[in-house]
Amino acid sequence: MREFEQHLRIPLILMGDFNEVVNMEERRNSTQVTIGMRDLGDLIQDLDLFYLDINQKYTWMRENAASRLDRIMVSKEVIERFQNLKVHCKERLLSDHFLVVLNTSRIIWGPVLLDHWMVGWKSQNLWKYSRKNGFS
Repeated sequence: MREFEQHLRIPLILMGDFNEVVNMEERRNSTQVTIGMRDLGDLIQDLDLFYLDINQKYTWMRENAASRLDRIMVSKEVIERFQNLKVHCKERLLSDHFLVVLNTSRIIWGPVLLDHWMVGWKSQNLWKYSRKNGFS
């Protein structure tokens, strides 16, 4: 991801189930900071991303466990380009995850059933660029 951002300099929307939290408050009964928490936090900082508030403390629940695994993060360019970004959670239906939806008033992203998505305005070109330049 860092290599894509450095080479392409495109607006980024990262959304989905990251299978990790950023801090202990995002996981019920968490007692320690893990390497995964640090790595995700570093990625967010390196890419200079902003959280979009989803108005849901936890997005994944199973029995007594709960975490905020699902998130939407965007680059500054996305915020500047889409002034009316709206995010919300829908009820859990068949999954132990809440469905997270991003509405830009032009395009509605989500709910998605796949884990990680990186979406840019030139996503097809991004795929071609990555294959051509050895990123996979």
